[in-house]
Amino acid sequence: IPAAQYHMDPAPEPSLSSSVAQILLSASPRKAWYAHPRLNPNYREEHDSKFDLGTCAHAVLLENDASKIGVIDPAQYPSKEGKVPAGWTNNAIRAARDNSYGAGKTPLLKSVYADVRAMVDAALAFIEESDIRDAWHDAESEVTGVWQEKGIWLRCRFDRLTRERRGIFDYKSTTDASPDAFSRQI
Repeated sequence: IPAAQYHMDPAPEPSLSSSVAQILLSASPRKAWYAHPRLNPNYREEHDSKFDLGTCAHAVLLENDASKIGVIDPAQYPSKEGKVPAGWTNNAIRAARDNSYGAGKTPLLKSVYADVRAMVDAALAFIEESDIRDAWHDAESEVTGVWQEKGIWLRCRFDRLTRERRGIFDYKSTTDASPDAFSRQI
């Protein structure tokens, strides 16, 4: 199912996802209720742009779908003084970013998109040279799992799941891949 449908909770009754479980454990039941799309009648998905690079890398690597990305060239949005913005630093480029979100795309600056392509190319090169190559090619991306345990509906979304359902690949991006930092992030 599409990611948006998964995030709105496709289970027959409100279900527990890892993100809601993390809120439940680290904050409070009320905050978890507030963050749940089916429990909170006023739910609105909150967006944190720090995840945009990873979201785009997932779209390209796992779904081979760059159409979900709104690549924005800062040169097309100069400041009033004619300078090319460095980031989302003027109203015109921020409006382009917001329009991209509004169109259901994840906005990325052109230079950051080049980083995403480099990340994906490195991941694909690693896969092709590694022992996981055959399993990776015999797997499906973005597979949703919904099940019930002891009367509680649960859900998850696998980045990549082998067809025989014995292997799971979880693609992560990070700015610090040292073992200590990365283990805390995942």
